[in-house]
Amino acid sequence: MNMKSKRSKPKWSRAVSAIAMSVQLGRRIQRDHAEVVALYRRLTPLSTIVHKLGLIDAYGVSERIARNAVEYAIRGYHWGLGVASYEGLITDGEELDQIVSGYRIKIGRMIRRQKMGIFGLSKEEQSKAGCAGAKAVGWVVFTKRERECALRLCAAPRFCHENGRHRGKPKLELVAQELNRKFHKSQSVRNKYSVNFLRGKSKRQKVSTSN
Repeated sequence: MNMKSKRSKPKWSRAVSAIAMSVQLGRRIQRDHAEVVALYRRLTPLSTIVHKLGLIDAYGVSERIARNAVEYAIRGYHWGLGVASYEGLITDGEELDQIVSGYRIKIGRMIRRQKMGIFGLSKEEQSKAGCAGAKAVGWVVFTKRERECALRLCAAPRFCHENGRHRGKPKLELVAQELNRKFHKSQSVRNKYSVNFLRGKSKRQKVSTSN
C-alpha cells in the first residue's frame, strides 16, 4: 500500500499529515516487524533499520517518515491529531536511556580505536561525540533552549501536582506534552521518562558544581 499523498497542501497541513502517517505506520510496523525491537536494542541506527527491513519500498514512504515510524513503534504515541494512541514496543524509560548510553559507549570505543581517545578530547568534543551517538539511534538531543524550558515548566505551579503525595512535584507527562508542542510539532519525542532523566541530570550537575 502506497501511503504517499499526491495532493498539494499548505505547509502546516503537510507537516500534520506526515506526523499522522508516521504514527499510523508505527502501529503497522509493530504488527509486521516485531524484530525492530531487537535491532534497536543492538544499537542499530534508525536509517539502517529502515533499509534492512525494506520499509520505504514496502510502505511507499520517504526515509524520514519511515525513521519516525520506527521511533513511534518503539516508543508509542499518545498525543492526539485524530490518531488513536498506543503503547510502544519498549515501555521502560530506563531501558531506553540505557540504549542511548550504550551507543555513546560504542562511539567512545570506536574513537579510542582510532587513537583519538575520548578522554583526550575537549568537553565540547566529548559532548558532540555523545550527541552523535544519541542521534544515531534516533534519540533527539535536548537543545539548550528546550532544556531550559523543560526545567522552567517543571517548576511552574500549573505544571505541578496541587494535592496528594506528589504535591509540588511536576506533572511529567504534561511537561512532555508541552515540550512536544513547542519544539517538536506535537510529535511524540519527549515523554515522562526523558523529562525525569533531564531533571535528575540537572540536579546531579548542581550537586557536582556546589561540591
